[in-house]
Amino acid sequence: MKFKKFIVILVSLLCFIGLAVTLSIQQSQRADQVLNNNGLSSPYYILSPRKKMTIKHFLTYLDRQNDAHLQVHFKSPYDKRRILIWANYNLKSQPMSKGESRYFSKSDFTGSIPFAVISAQTHDNLVTSQNNKYIKEGRHYYSVIGELKQNSENPNGQTPYYLTAGINQPTGLENIKNFNITIDGINKKDVQQVARFSKATVKTVDYTKSYNRKHGISPTKKFIFATFCVIVAAVDAFIWALLDSVPLRRNYFKNVVLAKLLRSSGMRFLLVDLVLFLLVYGVLPFMMFYSNHEQLFTLLLAVFALQCFTFGMTMLFIKRRKDENNAVTR
Repeated sequence: MKFKKFIVILVSLLCFIGLAVTLSIQQSQRADQVLNNNGLSSPYYILSPRKKMTIKHFLTYLDRQNDAHLQVHFKSPYDKRRILIWANYNLKSQPMSKGESRYFSKSDFTGSIPFAVISAQTHDNLVTSQNNKYIKEGRHYYSVIGELKQNSENPNGQTPYYLTAGINQPTGLENIKNFNITIDGINKKDVQQVARFSKATVKTVDYTKSYNRKHGISPTKKFIFATFCVIVAAVDAFIWALLDSVPLRRNYFKNVVLAKLLRSSGMRFLLVDLVLFLLVYGVLPFMMFYSNHEQLFTLLLAVFALQCFTFGMTMLFIKRRKDENNAVTR
């Protein structure tokens, strides 16, 4: 009997862990889409232009031709440490380091002064003066307004720095032919027009699919596995109730109140399962990535509640069957 109880407790623990791991994978995927790509949605488009044209001219065309929220990244194939960014809206804030760090806003692109955001391990071209950080390029110094939190999954790495590329800014005078251009927030039809305007080839990137292929993760498999864990957790609680339907006869505790409480199979189940729930919630975040701890708590709490409901209903059913058998015997 003790071995059987150990097995059902272990199964319950594994169900909590399985669901927590599945949620971590899901949140990691979303984080990679939103954070690692600096706010880019999926899919987005990468243009390789062949036409000589300034960034200012290119952005002016984009701004006039599209009313949608656009975000554009200019990445040099020769210098991957430096990435230029432009957007016509307030970008979603990225995870920043402690302090007064912030990510780019719309006003940073419309002004005439470029600003910089650095990665967690940016060192190249970074200078500090009077406790203020700057990116130095030739004779130009760009004020650093933010520093991204470290994220080892970032496809751009931990060392690049990001500069605004406004229409009225010095970075807008650079030639688009020297960059691969990533455009987000544009539909397929409009991106073809932009490609013709800049004489560019177009590559579509669906980051969700590429992430799943890279990590061998299928959304359907994730859903099936999570559902399987929930069903097993409910069945496990049912079996737990069958094995633990008789109150303890032996007193293992000197404290009278505690002894009376733990003589109840329901209280024993509640206490043990609560410990498993809190153990997984307390330990897993130190071992795996979670962008939203509230979702983890809610998911585990829901499974805990399901197990309590299943256990309680099973115990109630067993009690009624016993009462019916006793009535027949009398």
